[in-house]
Amino acid sequence: EPSREQIEYASKMIYGIDFDERAVKIAKALNLIAGDGKTNVYKANSLDAYQWDAETRVGLKSMLKKFKEYEFNKDNEKNYRYFNFDVLMTNPPFAGDISEKQILKDYELAKKKNKVLSKMDRHLLFIERNINFLKEGGRMAFVLPQGVFNNTSEKRIREFISEKARILGVVSLHLNTFRPHTGTKTSVLFLQKWDNKLCPKKED
Repeated sequence: EPSREQIEYASKMIYGIDFDERAVKIAKALNLIAGDGKTNVYKANSLDAYQWDAETRVGLKSMLKKFKEYEFNKDNEKNYRYFNFDVLMTNPPFAGDISEKQILKDYELAKKKNKVLSKMDRHLLFIERNINFLKEGGRMAFVLPQGVFNNTSEKRIREFISEKARILGVVSLHLNTFRPHTGTKTSVLFLQKWDNKLCPKKED
């Protein structure tokens, strides 16, 4: 049985977001079984904060990154773009593109020569989104298709990741890991966001 300290920690410090209603219900049930009655698990599209309902916005407001500049703070409180999470674990959906202009315009990766692309692979947008969820020095484990690490066409994506964070490791997963749901070859990317104290940026 979890201790009072564990229950209090879970209720204040552990968050989850998923677009799938069944996944959200299961996560909430597991948290309740573990003794945390105040679950911070929300049904929402992580990529599109404009569509978040009031419950999600209120629940995640305390985790927003705070800026010294007043304008940046007001913008962040409106758009829910940058957060202060210490550790993030995610397995984003690989299938499908995002073509909605109102979503794409908010992502660096969806722009080339300052022009917004007409569409973008969903999992590539999640790379930028999840890095923005981390505080400086925060760490992340991220399941991605192997092609992100191998394909010459994805060089721009790898450069973006290196610009934002230190790559701690890439661990290859067996082809059967996510079968029968997908046969895509995947790896787990481990990274730490650059930070002047915890993880000073290096060019190489």
